[in-house]
Amino acid sequence: MYPTKKLGEVSINFDTKRIPIKESERKKGKYPYYGASGIVDYIDDYIFDGEYLLIAEDGENLRTRNTPVAFKAKSKFWVNNHAHIIKGNDKALTKYLEYAVNLSDISSYLTGTTMPKLTQANMNRIPVSIPPIEIQHKIVRIIGTVDDKIDLNNQLNKTLEAIAKAIFKEWFIDFGPVRAKAEGRRPFGMDDETAALFPDSFEDSELGPIPKGWKIVELDTIADVLNGFAFKSADYKESGIFVLRTKNFNEQGFANSLQDDVFLSEEKAKEYDSYYVQPFDIHLIMVAASIGKTSITPPCILPALRNQNMWCFRNKSNFPYRHNLNLIVPIVSENLKGFSSGSARDFFRKGDFQKYKITLPTNDLLKKSEKIIRSLYEMIAFNIEENILLTQTRDLLLPKLISGEISLSNNDISTISNETTTHIPPIQQKIYAYTKNEGKINM
Repeated sequence: MYPTKKLGEVSINFDTKRIPIKESERKKGKYPYYGASGIVDYIDDYIFDGEYLLIAEDGENLRTRNTPVAFKAKSKFWVNNHAHIIKGNDKALTKYLEYAVNLSDISSYLTGTTMPKLTQANMNRIPVSIPPIEIQHKIVRIIGTVDDKIDLNNQLNKTLEAIAKAIFKEWFIDFGPVRAKAEGRRPFGMDDETAALFPDSFEDSELGPIPKGWKIVELDTIADVLNGFAFKSADYKESGIFVLRTKNFNEQGFANSLQDDVFLSEEKAKEYDSYYVQPFDIHLIMVAASIGKTSITPPCILPALRNQNMWCFRNKSNFPYRHNLNLIVPIVSENLKGFSSGSARDFFRKGDFQKYKITLPTNDLLKKSEKIIRSLYEMIAFNIEENILLTQTRDLLLPKLISGEISLSNNDISTISNETTTHIPPIQQKIYAYTKNEGKINM
């Protein structure tokens, strides 16, 4: 076991250099502006240059810890007064302190009843295990490799999703290939077989000019809009069937699991068969500040039930193009955000979506785009599943490495290998079943 020291004994504090800027006074730019839980804006100036560790000073996340309370900031950036900023001194690596703080129980160091706060004095008192510097380097290298792979998967997913959205927008919103053919040009980057699926002219419609042969339909002719259910908190358990809540909607557009997830017992869940989530269902928040935010459910977090305050959009049998629908819904939602009925509303009704009119291409073209978009979403789902496994691996190893339970003094990597293969919780591999069964999974 390694000796324990107070965080203030192994770090250098830079809180006095923080400067908050009111939102109205910020000038947009390329430099990140950090707050308690990460980047909150980008501005035109910076006050730090290098690699630092930011630790949340206030906010509910100090209790819930749905995101790390300590996180790295590097290069040029600005920090407001809602995050402490430190570096490791000669006794500790900054990156190691990030791992150690995030592993620490800080609950007894928080003050405030309505809004948790971690004062600088209390932060400095947090005890952290401090192995020799050479051991810290090894821990950072091992765990950092896992973190790098997780980050790489996240970046790849952003790229894959951007490609899917770009294809859909170019084909079905901007009508790029149709415009190209109408002007006698070959659609850019498209093979002859795919180009042949697009018409070469437009025709008038109630929505304006649309590609010839395409049609206008109301959304409820191709999709059902399904409710969530207001489950009783008294029925929640620590394990069982996962309950999807709006807090599980992340910024990447895919549902994720959190530390404070809730579940129903398998027996209780049988009462709510109509609320089960299917692979790649798209859900939309229908109320409050996050109205219109969407989230797709990757197969690896299933089985799950959907909670209230969200609509689920599921393709009907006459429209077997679920992944196309998943790109239609956010566009419809964005177009509906500015509507009003007498006065502005901060909630959506089913009817807002059901009668919304969209342009629908031919089935042959939908089949082609579905194949492309589905392959992109399946790659995203694989990466999400791999990240869950990598996170489980990291979370299993890190406390044992930091405490010294796993020794690194003699490069004992075999011990690590045994730990990862023997004790990692099994992950549900739903995506494989989804692919094998052509989009159908038996729950």
